[in-house]
Formats: sequence, structure tokens, C-alpha cells
Amino acid sequence: MVCVNYKDEAYLRDECEDGRRLGYTGKQAIHPAQVDIIQRTFVPTEQGRCYFVHHVRRTFMLRHLA
Repeated sequence: MVCVNYKDEAYLRDECEDGRRLGYTGKQAIHPAQVDIIQRTFVPTEQGRCYFVHHVRRTFMLRHLA
């Protein structure tokens, strides 16, 4: 869903955080001012990347080396 009120940064941030919690991986922007907030919300954190790598590695070890 596109946030048409591009001047309300708090509302956009809330929408992005809600979308991320629901499993969305991105959001459309209609104004360049929205891009930074959207990217900061949806780009994985260092902790998220480490969890993903650990999960992939563990899954590989369990399935292919057992």
C-alpha cells in the first residue's frame, strides 16, 4: 500500500513497521522524501543478517551432513 501523505514521516514509519511485522519486505514510495524511511525499515539489521546466516548454515548441516 502506498502512503500518499508523504509529508507525515511518523505515519509512514508506522506503516512500514506494521508491514514488516506482517512479513512484507518492502514498500512503494511516491516521493523521494519517503525512500530513506522505507529503506531504514526494510533493510535487514546486522542481527537479522546473522540470524539468517545461522539459520541457513544450520539447515544445510542438518539436511546434508546428517
